[in-house]
Amino acid sequence: MLLLSGRLCASEPQLRVLTTIKPLQMIAAEIVGDAQQVDVLLDPRMSPHDYQLRPSDRSKLERADVVFWLGPALETFLQPVLSSLPPRTKVIPLQAGTAVTGDPHLWMDPLLAAAIGHKMADALGVLVPTYSAALHANAARLEQSLIVEDKLLRQQFEEIKSPAGYLVAHDAYSRFEARYGLNHLAALTDIADLPPSARHIEQIDSLLKAGKISCVMREPVAPPRVLTTLLKGRQLRVAIIDSMAAKVPLRAGVVEFYRQIGASMLACLEP
Repeated sequence: MLLLSGRLCASEPQLRVLTTIKPLQMIAAEIVGDAQQVDVLLDPRMSPHDYQLRPSDRSKLERADVVFWLGPALETFLQPVLSSLPPRTKVIPLQAGTAVTGDPHLWMDPLLAAAIGHKMADALGVLVPTYSAALHANAARLEQSLIVEDKLLRQQFEEIKSPAGYLVAHDAYSRFEARYGLNHLAALTDIADLPPSARHIEQIDSLLKAGKISCVMREPVAPPRVLTTLLKGRQLRVAIIDSMAAKVPLRAGVVEFYRQIGASMLACLEP
């Protein structure tokens, strides 16, 4: 495993690192360096809210030395199998000790992503003490890069004096919104991605009829049928918000992930 300029010698364990979702995989990859592969459990086109584990997923979990997940508020599918994993498999919940109230999509705030990177470095440094310093140096470097990007994003969003009213297909962006002073008018599905009630659909339809919504933010996957029905015949901007990094190459890095999200939202919010 290459960390900065060092390589694990033969006596060091070759860690099998696994994350539940791709945004965590991208953070972990920056912490361990280029030569160590970090695997991911879910296809980024899948939702962690209602995912069902497959036999191949269980095999990945059982082979892993370290599993990084956010916690049961997001990856509910993982909790039932934790007690059956081999004792050598270390399962690290990344929400513990972080601001966890409300939206569990912590990675949508760049500075919380930096905190996640430090937690990963702490956990991996215990398992590979020889490279603890290098791991923490990588985490510090990532944090500084995210601080710079955060400043740029804040400046860009502050320049929009009267952002357009917008609808989100899934209420997964509140960490990002809170960071940059944004607020959606309505969300089709809630934080847990539960389907909307008939009354909730009527409320959104009323906002659309009143012209209060001029943009819709949705994920790269095919939109739900109810959203397609709501938007039929209406001239609205549609922004693709890739919150699971489905379209961002792993090697592009975490900063590029936030840069793309910011660009998509800015294009949506222009009056």
